Amino acid sequence: MYVARSRARLQHLVDMAGVPVLPVELCLGQLAEDLRLIDLVVAIDSALHRELCSLDDIIAAIRPRQRGLPVLRRALALCDGRSESAWETILRLLYMSAEIEVEPQHEIRNSQGEVVARGDLRIKGTNRLSEYDGAYHRDRAQHQDDLKREKMLSRLGMQRYGYIATEIVHEAGQIVRDAEDVCGLPHSPQRLGTWLTWVTESTLTWDGKRRLLRRLHRYTNPLRGRGARRRIARV
Repeated sequence: MYVARSRARLQHLVDMAGVPVLPVELCLGQLAEDLRLIDLVVAIDSALHRELCSLDDIIAAIRPRQRGLPVLRRALALCDGRSESAWETILRLLYMSAEIEVEPQHEIRNSQGEVVARGDLRIKGTNRLSEYDGAYHRDRAQHQDDLKREKMLSRLGMQRYGYIATEIVHEAGQIVRDAEDVCGLPHSPQRLGTWLTWVTESTLTWDGKRRLLRRLHRYTNPLRGRGARRRIARV
């Protein structure tokens, strides 16, 4: 754990169980000093989804010439509070980096117009649902529910593609290729250029984790030694 002392004025702090803390919108602004784009968008999406603050709150809290302002502005242009998990946000950013339009939390309706399911991401202009499959999908009961859901989606004319974390990080080219195929787009390796820059800078890679750790060392670290750094790296 690293402890960062806020530079915010006392009147900006809020009380939580008797402890003065930084409001979420200001905290996100300070995270922009150290986090790169993907990690920052994940944090903002989480705050918006949990309704801890609004996009307007974050924008109103911006200070002129604050550190990390360029990356914060880029993150605000990419955030979407409809994302229900970190990996859903990351998968959405992959598509956005490749200029493939997706709709988060797409509602699927039956012939009576009733909403019977929601998909993480629908590739616009297609019947393709792209979703993140976390470890909980390996549970037997969940797997049975997933099979029933896939058959129901198929009957309604929807096609589901589920991707796991390692595919999103290490096989992004195939995910983009799948999207190109369903959209009828020619294959273009250049679509991956922006994503490779984003992911290399992020904590999804070891280089990105080490970069962040080097920046965090300027803060107070109440834990000492290699063990502390290993624990932080795992987080």
